[in-house]
Amino acid sequence: MELLSKDIHVQDGSEINIFFLGDIHEGSANHAEKEFAQAIRIIKDTENSYVFGMGDYIDAINHHDKRFNPSEIDPEYLVKDLKDLPVKQMNKLYTKIKPIQDKFLGLLYGNHEESYVKYNSFDPVHYLSNMMDVPKLGYTAIFRLGIIREKGRTRPNYNFIFDLNHGPHGGGGMREGSPVNKVHDVFRWTSGDVRVMGHIHSLAEDAKKFIEYRQGDNISYKTVWYGVSGCFMYKTREGTRGYFEASPSPHAGIGMLKCNIKIHHQKNACLVKLEKIIL
Repeated sequence: MELLSKDIHVQDGSEINIFFLGDIHEGSANHAEKEFAQAIRIIKDTENSYVFGMGDYIDAINHHDKRFNPSEIDPEYLVKDLKDLPVKQMNKLYTKIKPIQDKFLGLLYGNHEESYVKYNSFDPVHYLSNMMDVPKLGYTAIFRLGIIREKGRTRPNYNFIFDLNHGPHGGGGMREGSPVNKVHDVFRWTSGDVRVMGHIHSLAEDAKKFIEYRQGDNISYKTVWYGVSGCFMYKTREGTRGYFEASPSPHAGIGMLKCNIKIHHQKNACLVKLEKIIL
């Protein structure tokens, strides 16, 4: 786990938009390239936008991996590319995300990158981090986003805490409510304002209210948002193969999450909403 932070200057009444972009799987034959390009355009055209990379940026499955299946590799990649497949996949991904690289707050590791690091002498996320000049967040992270409202002030007026997790190993379940159940289980022992995971190729959001005690014998209700960040890899596609194809799970949730925060003079007056962008 990593702890990172960033302070930004924002005026009252303005809005910030934070996108959660992950499970891209560049290099897979089932990569949703058209939808991913659409996501990049949306982020680029959105004012005051920021991005968390949620991991699994590339498929990173070569011929030494027990999951290797030639039918699951994008035909753009050739046999000779197997000698440095993750490098070529990351280079291709970088050309796609370069228009928004200045918007990234950090990059989580995914299980595909972690697996490749474990058995090979190459770290794909470190490679991407250096190209983008964006910090790595680990497999899990707590990220503090500080809001500064007055000109000349250096300390945040208040903070939003983001709990981030690529996701536990294993699938997301067969039933429609499984993604929401899973994300609540993953973040049951954390206390962030917005808690988002990826990995299970679903797109989901939920909100729950918690009672907080405040000075002066007052209580208030704090809304906590939970989300699963979607993906850009189809479960099935005509003429290809995919390792989720035979699974009884639902079709992939192609898209991403966006957290919209409308800034006010106090944190509990800010309007926060986590919403699905279905592509």
